[in-house]
Amino acid sequence: MWPFLTAAIFLAASINRGSSLIGEQCLSVNIESCSGSLDLCPKGVTHCFSGRENYTAGPNVVLTALKGCVDPAKQVTCGKEVGFTSPALSLWITQNCCDSNECNRHKIHVPPVKLTANGYKCPTCFTDQSSDGCTPTEDLLCTGKEDQCATLTGSAIRPDVPLKGYSIRGCATKNACDVGIVSLATTKAYNLDLKCFSSNKV
Repeated sequence: MWPFLTAAIFLAASINRGSSLIGEQCLSVNIESCSGSLDLCPKGVTHCFSGRENYTAGPNVVLTALKGCVDPAKQVTCGKEVGFTSPALSLWITQNCCDSNECNRHKIHVPPVKLTANGYKCPTCFTDQSSDGCTPTEDLLCTGKEDQCATLTGSAIRPDVPLKGYSIRGCATKNACDVGIVSLATTKAYNLDLKCFSSNKV
């Protein structure tokens, strides 16, 4: 009887472990890749990811490398290049997803951000005093895949910066317009809203 119970318990544990995805988990700042421990993803998670976030505010540039389990609500961002640029702030988020154990255990590879002008322009402005919008003061020449105009509003706590309301207008990728800004590892964002509209030819 006891050998049977022991075997049954072992089998159940194996099945439970086997039903959860195993992925590498890490986060490193100002480095292009990272490595960490292999851990079980939460129940219901079907994908792991590896990616980078490039966040620029004025002269400050923060590059973040990340690996982990994909929140099912954020799976829509898999394989998407989410970019938004203004003179005062820009960000670029890329993550590749996979669906097998330890599939994100490799060096992070993402395509380089293209900075060549693409023939489009957008009205631009910035304020860190309100999330109610700002009035454009000039046009911004868009680059790379950022061929949409967008307004980004919300509140955020950035490294060494307290909670503030932000309103920014600039250029965005179509992917950003489709999925929104759903991940910022080094910034706590609240009610972040990205609204897009057609860009103008230069």
